Amino acid sequence: SLAGMLLGAIRMNMPCAFVCEGTMMPIVYQRKEHGFIHFFEQIARIKTGKTPFEAIGEIESNLPLALGTDCERYGANSFNCVLEAVGLAVRGNGTAPAQSIERKKIAYQTGELAVKLAASKCSPRRLLTQTSLCNVATLDLACGGSSTTMLNLIAIAKELSIKNLTFKTIGDIAKSTPLLLNQEDENSCIMPQFHKAGGVYAMLKQLLDAKLVKGDVLVNDGLTLEQMLENVTVINAQVISPADNSVIGSSRLRGIEGRVADAGAVVEYNKEANFTGTAKVYSNEETAIDALLHREIRSGDVVVIRGEGPKSGPGMREIYTSLALLKGFDLEDKVAVITDGRISDFYNGIVVGHITPESNEQSLFSVLQDGDEIDISVSKGKISCDVKAKELAQRFRDADIGVSNYGNFFLKNWAKTCGSAVDGCTYKLKK
Repeated sequence: SLAGMLLGAIRMNMPCAFVCEGTMMPIVYQRKEHGFIHFFEQIARIKTGKTPFEAIGEIESNLPLALGTDCERYGANSFNCVLEAVGLAVRGNGTAPAQSIERKKIAYQTGELAVKLAASKCSPRRLLTQTSLCNVATLDLACGGSSTTMLNLIAIAKELSIKNLTFKTIGDIAKSTPLLLNQEDENSCIMPQFHKAGGVYAMLKQLLDAKLVKGDVLVNDGLTLEQMLENVTVINAQVISPADNSVIGSSRLRGIEGRVADAGAVVEYNKEANFTGTAKVYSNEETAIDALLHREIRSGDVVVIRGEGPKSGPGMREIYTSLALLKGFDLEDKVAVITDGRISDFYNGIVVGHITPESNEQSLFSVLQDGDEIDISVSKGKISCDVKAKELAQRFRDADIGVSNYGNFFLKNWAKTCGSAVDGCTYKLKK
């Protein structure tokens, strides 16, 4: 991944520049552009009869054949934008379409940037400070907030021995960061609109003008963020809003903790900030998908997806398909989802991800059962479940928890040495 390559460059203290393939072409269906999630949403709608089965042929025929990241705003796109903001990628890297003529120019400019950084011995360690990481956290939150990007920023902070960047501090930044990225044209995907409106630099300019980011951080040898943005203008203020005319007053991403997530978690939400429901527990995403397709999940459920954390997976998969299906079944605002895996940023309901401790460690989350009542309060930053101490102790005795379930030596070793989500899933030395 991009974050993995950046971590490698940090460890070697090696000057470098990044270039990505760009965003893919959108899926066009009924004269409207869609991201790749649309394909999974339509599967759910076909299951409910809301979309005719015959339409799947038209949808499949419009799937992009070219390479590229999704043309919606989440995942790899978010981190590519972060790289622009810290001076490790050129302007347009994170937003320009893969099949545009701009990509050739961006590639050439990236080569020039790499040479310039190498000549001045300007490594990522010089550019990535606590202030610059807080700046890019603010940038991402103003664009909508990617939980995966926040996980990567925490991992980078750990590698740089920066202690004050956690789920909690990111949640605090989110409270004072307005959402500035708006989808002006409902028929067009957000990333093309963002690019045409001025992209990352224009968003940073709005944030700098509102004093939400600090302009004195270095983005190149001797060049500050404020100097880099000196002649930047916002092309379309309807897409990249000024801070005093934001889409909403604060980003919809917060840190959260409680009995279900003693060490912390991250929550994304849309309109409703609280949810109380009964647990439906699944051991991995595949079983949750199967339950969804068989219409076993109902309004009022809290869908618990375990076994997707960094140790449990192993690795930390993104909970994508199940969330897309929930969206397709029109259950976004009727259920909540909690998981120790990563969460997809397109989802508009309440979803709690990166739950720590995860499911192969002894915690309430690892022994939740169907029917448990779970309360999620974003305003209080709490996720709780009232299981009595005696009942919890019995569940721990009955449960088969731990890395002993791994038959492979290398997977056992991975689980022992991989850090938790709150630590950015970075490697930790065995004691």
